Amino acid sequence: MKRLFLNIGLMLLILLVGCSKQSNLNNSAQEYLTENLYSERFLAQKIAWDSLSEEEVKSILPWTNATIGKVEDSKIPHHIRSNNPSNVYKVTYATVKDELLGPIGIYVDMDASEIVGHDIRH
Repeated sequence: MKRLFLNIGLMLLILLVGCSKQSNLNNSAQEYLTENLYSERFLAQKIAWDSLSEEEVKSILPWTNATIGKVEDSKIPHHIRSNNPSNVYKVTYATVKDELLGPIGIYVDMDASEIVGHDIRH
C-alpha cells in the first residue's frame, strides 16, 4: 500500500513540475511577443515590408535578417531630409542582387507611420 501511494505521489509530482515549466515557457514567450510586437523597430519593418513590390520581395534573402536602426538627423540623406522627418528608422534588406544593385534601404518616418524615401540602388 505504501508503494502505491509513493508511486501515485511521484507521478503527481512529475505532472505538476512538467506543467509549471510549460506555463513559464508560455509566459516568457508571451512577454517577448508583447514587448517586441509593438516596438518601433517591428513597426518600421512591417511598414517597409508592406511597401515592397512583388519583384523586390522575391529577390530578398530571409526577411528576418533585415537590419533595422534609428537614423540620426544628421545622417538622413538629403533627398529625404526635405520632408523634415524627426523619428526615422532605416530598414535594410539584403537581396540576391546586392552585388549588382546593392541592398534595399527604406526610410520610415515613425511619427507619420509612412515611407519617406529609399536608398538609391545602382
